[in-house]
Amino acid sequence: MEDDLQDEIEVLDKTWQKLTAKVHQEGFREGADEGRTKSFQLGFDQGYALGLDAAFTQACYNGALRTLKSISNPCPPDHLEEVASPDKAMCQICILPNQRPDSLAELKEWQKSVTNNEELVKKYEEINKVLGRDVVNTYRLIFIS
Repeated sequence: MEDDLQDEIEVLDKTWQKLTAKVHQEGFREGADEGRTKSFQLGFDQGYALGLDAAFTQACYNGALRTLKSISNPCPPDHLEEVASPDKAMCQICILPNQRPDSLAELKEWQKSVTNNEELVKKYEEINKVLGRDVVNTYRLIFIS
């Protein structure tokens, strides 16, 4: 009788260990999935904010250029035409994949150094000069306010 009781206790103990191992394993999986999801979401949110800002700026200049082209100046200079092309104006990050920055702060600084080069700044200043105002900040006030 005592042997039966001991056998039953061993069976119950093994069953308990299997159940708790499954619970621990499932809890670990859920925790890892949740952590991965939050990490990816944070990275996506940061990238989206940077991309939206760059795209919005580019769209403002592109819209101003198209307006100039259709209304007052049907043949704008070629150097202004380049501003409408995202690969030549704002989106320089994919040109040198082996030199991509490791952190978000480095990425911001590197992107600023690429987009703030003298040639692009002169093109944007030319558009602002033709329009007589700062196009991007004017549009930001209208759409974001």
